[in-house]
Amino acid sequence: MWNWFLDLIGCRCWTVDPPSMALLTEMAGCLGICCVLNLLLAVLARSGVGAAAQLPIWLGYLALPPYVATTSLPITGAALVLWIGVWKAVDIQMGTAETFNTLPSLALHFMSPVEHRLDAKGNAETAAPFEWARHLRSLLLKYSGLAVLCSLRRSHEYWLRYTGGEVQLGPITARLDLYLYLHVWLVYCFLSLVCDGFSLALSLLGLRPKTMFRSPLIASYSPRDFWSRRWLNAPPNLS
Repeated sequence: MWNWFLDLIGCRCWTVDPPSMALLTEMAGCLGICCVLNLLLAVLARSGVGAAAQLPIWLGYLALPPYVATTSLPITGAALVLWIGVWKAVDIQMGTAETFNTLPSLALHFMSPVEHRLDAKGNAETAAPFEWARHLRSLLLKYSGLAVLCSLRRSHEYWLRYTGGEVQLGPITARLDLYLYLHVWLVYCFLSLVCDGFSLALSLLGLRPKTMFRSPLIASYSPRDFWSRRWLNAPPNLS
């Protein structure tokens, strides 16, 4: 059964080839820079600067990702963090955001794409004991999945070069279909990996992070359930 599957996707012989350490280092540095940049949005929100004055800054943030990284994955991560930061700034300007009683809580709200939970009085909720271990386990699991998916992707690209990328009916068409769905899981694992990293950081700081993903690709029973309850609940008021 396993050999048949590898034949189907053109990956009879392959090895696990995770993302390089250089790529992960660039990714971490890029996300760190973007988190610091989002801190400026928190300062502007705290100081009461109007939306008209902030609009050029928001547009500049959205155009910034290609200039803070050199490869596609870190650029995508930067775009995600900065886009969510701008979204949160707009949310505060519209008066639809949660109330943050302290500047550190507001700063963390902007710096992390993953929001931390607040109680009814606007104070940060405390993480449960060893909650960080759960997020660390999830992070390692998503990294392992990303490594396997990247390996399958590289093996399939090698197969396409070997065959000349010729599209035919039958097994090759099935291979290409599986290749497309592989990218769906790549996107999910990448976003989930980033969110798990921020959730781990928040839990280590003693804060309780919000749940970002609830098994969207395997547990959703309708498009509404997928988008409103299970997929990336980072943007405010999405759920």
